[in-house]
Amino acid sequence: MSAELAGLVGVLVALLLMFMGANVAIAMAAIGMLGVSLFVGVNVGFDSLAPTIFARIANYDLAVLPL
Repeated sequence: MSAELAGLVGVLVALLLMFMGANVAIAMAAIGMLGVSLFVGVNVGFDSLAPTIFARIANYDLAVLPL
């Protein structure tokens, strides 16, 4: 599968998940992990998910937004 076709399918599946009621963040995380798993490997997809989520939550610049 070419990268362009995989990207198009990923966008369409993400839109489908969002129209079905999934949160945007959940839909994008699922499609991102699926894409990484497809191109690199399943272990890399699961191993990269947790540090990415922690890095986004632990960012100090975004901590002031709820205030």
